[in-house]
Amino acid sequence: MGRWQEFILDVNKPPFVGSVLVAYQTLIPLSGKGRPKAFPAWERLVIWKPRNSENALCAQFAHVNTDICLRKLVRANLHGDGSLGHRVSLYLMDYAPGREVFQWFEGEELPQQELIVGLPPTLEEPDKIHVSHPLVEEMP
Repeated sequence: MGRWQEFILDVNKPPFVGSVLVAYQTLIPLSGKGRPKAFPAWERLVIWKPRNSENALCAQFAHVNTDICLRKLVRANLHGDGSLGHRVSLYLMDYAPGREVFQWFEGEELPQQELIVGLPPTLEEPDKIHVSHPLVEEMP
């Protein structure tokens, strides 16, 4: 496995009240120690824990996203909720330490016009790398 860069953050953006671990790592091939040669690939682990819930694993919600496009990966939702009568999803909009900003939006995707700021340098994808991603068709 690669080396995880992780953030454990408190969230108070109703209906999302709790804590979230967000961790990123580059994928490495099983048959070597280097990064994939054709393009970098990334994984993001998210573990959501509602406030005042027990510390048991069954009270936490985890998921992993994998993508070759880091810009797409940082825009993925952290957790979803349907308690408002419609589906909303939580996003981390500013990664600046101590100034993290969370926002929720309706649906499953972050609107394209929304920018994510304060990314650590290790989570910034240069334009040269971004345009080199091979086209990946999504399954229907």
